[in-house]
Amino acid sequence: MKKTVIKTLIVVFALVAMISCFLLAGNSAGYDDYNESIKKRDELIAQNEKLEGELDRINKEIGDMHSELIGNIQASGDLTLKEQSYTALLNACLQQLSSERELLAVTEELISSIDTEIITLEDRKVYLEDSLVKTVRNLQENDGLGYIEFLLGSTDIIDFLNRYEYVTSILDYHDTLLRDVEKTNAELTAKKAECLELKSKQEETLALLESRRIKYDEIISECMNELSALSSDSLLLEELIKLKENDMTQVENEIKDVLASLDNVNQDINDFGYNNWFWPGDDKYITSYYGGREVEGSKNYHKGIDINLRYENVYAARAGTVITAKYSNSYGYYIVIDHGNNIQTLYAHLSKLDVKVGQKVSARELIGVSGNTGWSTGPHLHFEIRVNGSNVNPLKAKSVGITGMSSYLNLPD
Repeated sequence: MKKTVIKTLIVVFALVAMISCFLLAGNSAGYDDYNESIKKRDELIAQNEKLEGELDRINKEIGDMHSELIGNIQASGDLTLKEQSYTALLNACLQQLSSERELLAVTEELISSIDTEIITLEDRKVYLEDSLVKTVRNLQENDGLGYIEFLLGSTDIIDFLNRYEYVTSILDYHDTLLRDVEKTNAELTAKKAECLELKSKQEETLALLESRRIKYDEIISECMNELSALSSDSLLLEELIKLKENDMTQVENEIKDVLASLDNVNQDINDFGYNNWFWPGDDKYITSYYGGREVEGSKNYHKGIDINLRYENVYAARAGTVITAKYSNSYGYYIVIDHGNNIQTLYAHLSKLDVKVGQKVSARELIGVSGNTGWSTGPHLHFEIRVNGSNVNPLKAKSVGITGMSSYLNLPD
């Protein structure tokens, strides 16, 4: 009988041990999955930050290219106005050139006409001089007498006067003709000089206008070349902007994928954090347990457990919302987190608060640093679990425990 009982007990103990191993293995696997999710979340956050940086860089490049494109458009507008202005100047110059050429042609025709008149007058002068010489010679040769003989051959005073008037009239007539010819010739010569001076000025004006025309042509040509270059540059910029916008769309899609993955991972983390419990520190050693105890000779009832954390990080034991983060004389700096279903955790004697009231926290998220504030005999973390407003023993309640540590916190169903 005893042997049967012993065998039965051995089997029961073995089954209990196996079940415990399975439970521990399951919890360990869950905690490993959680840590893997945390790692994956951090990787996704880093990837998202990298993609956001790439997106900012692309946005900046697109912005720079847009600014350059706007500058090109403005420069093209300025060049177009400049080209139009110089085209107007060129047209005015061409019109002036045409007018000046017409005036020069008229001046040249006038000079040619004056030259013809001068030649005609010179011919007439020669003719008159020859005529005068012939007349005088005829007078001299008349009856073989000269002027004096011609005058002295008068029969009386009346005949003398008539002869004198005749000779004088002939000489005066020829002299008048010659003076008229010389005067007209002098006037024409002066007129020709004026025309030549006018022609010289007109040629200078034409040369100046021609130099302006060449200058305007060069400026217009430069404007057109620059406009062509700007147009090509703008087309290239537009193509590059399209390519960059495609890159930006691709990066944005990658960011969407990463954020979607991050949402899934965060959901896994939150689900795990809301359904599982974690040790609130990196040190698992408990210095004071829940229940009655004696402190410095006085007995009191300890509403939580004290964990050996000396100015070390304190983490949320479960996901929830911070409802208290302040100082009190007894707890010192302390934090209360509400986890839903009327379950709350308290973290006391902190030296630093890293969260604010209303802030949502994930499981194992840093919420503060342990310390020695309030009624404390040394640096540690005082940790409580409250259910429906009443404190419970974190180490002896039913249900699922804190995962991944040697000690388990169990909560009632």
